[in-house]
Amino acid sequence: MQLSLEKIKKLCAEKGCTVQQLLLDSAVSKNALYSLARKNTIFPRSVHAIAKILNVPASALLTGDSPADTMNGIIRRVAAITGKHKKADPDTIRHTLILLQEEPLDRLRRSLLRGGKFNILR
Repeated sequence: MQLSLEKIKKLCAEKGCTVQQLLLDSAVSKNALYSLARKNTIFPRSVHAIAKILNVPASALLTGDSPADTMNGIIRRVAAITGKHKKADPDTIRHTLILLQEEPLDRLRRSLLRGGKFNILR
């Protein structure tokens, strides 16, 4: 999920405040806000602080799939694959689909650490 600047601007307009005033009231820096908007992951403290000032749930500020939606999509894909390939292990398929959502470098780094190897990617 990602923080939606458009939703924040719209909610600010509805509340009669500016984004700058929102950031001051929520003690979130402008850099933090724009950094959150560029990333696919968010820092909950900042998002909750902004949501509290706007008097909306944190989910109202986000765009993209919720974790539940993502997992439901994976479950559907696992069912489709196991339907075509009866001998395939559903747990292995699910695990693979989850891992494929991560950045390749993160997957490699974690597998090297899990395997007890030196982390050469730092």
